[in-house]
Amino acid sequence: MAANDPKDLSFLTPSERIFVAKSRMQRLHEHLWGVIILQEDLRSQDKYNPLATVENRSVLTSGRVVTEVIGNTVILEIAAIWESFDAAGFSIPTFCTALNHPAVLDLIDKSYEIPPELPNPFGEMGPPKTEFSVVDTLVNAFDKAKSVEGGQTLLKIKNYRNTAAHPILTTREERRGKAPIGRPTWEETTEIVEIATDIVKSIAKCLFGFSHRYDEIRKVASSASDLLYSGIKYSPARAQRKMGDPALSAALTIDADSFFPKPDTFAGAP
Repeated sequence: MAANDPKDLSFLTPSERIFVAKSRMQRLHEHLWGVIILQEDLRSQDKYNPLATVENRSVLTSGRVVTEVIGNTVILEIAAIWESFDAAGFSIPTFCTALNHPAVLDLIDKSYEIPPELPNPFGEMGPPKTEFSVVDTLVNAFDKAKSVEGGQTLLKIKNYRNTAAHPILTTREERRGKAPIGRPTWEETTEIVEIATDIVKSIAKCLFGFSHRYDEIRKVASSASDLLYSGIKYSPARAQRKMGDPALSAALTIDADSFFPKPDTFAGAP
């Protein structure tokens, strides 16, 4: 965010702030949906392990590139969902900043209504106004978001994002704390996505009168990934027949670790 960019949306009226949130919800939903699909892809890769029969180290490295790219993309997308407030953004913190104001909450509460029908099969109607509190639901979502923003898991995710996106050995956060920051675990990234889905569902429910069943979206993504990876089998013999060119086959045996000498083998090294 540039130095002169607004730090919040206080320059907008309550109705304008609600309009901003409504107009950007689809983008946030698409990001969250995409993360769920990629997570299920990684889970299926681990479950069926299509590289289990690969012995050639270079071939194995090539195969693992796909897993690494998807894994890094998951981290990048989760970090984007939780990016700090930006007046032009659509992250969860941006939504919270836009809506967390008494006048905005009051207007959302007064205008809450359930649509006559759901827009897609993954939709879920919100409850009648008499059965839940719009304001309490939103405030609870804001509190959940604040807890995540100040937590260690998001720090790990953003720190790993920075190392993946930039040619650096240590991040500013690590240098500031004078200690390495660990990588996020599968369990931690899954949990933070689950919290994100709860928050997005709460906000969407209050703004539109319906939300999405992300648990059903995950089930569909899981089935699709399982169908793909359960059908992938690597055959070393068939691969060798397809190679044909002996020189190309020999090139595949190159050890990637041998490209550069270790620092202590350079001439003149202490």
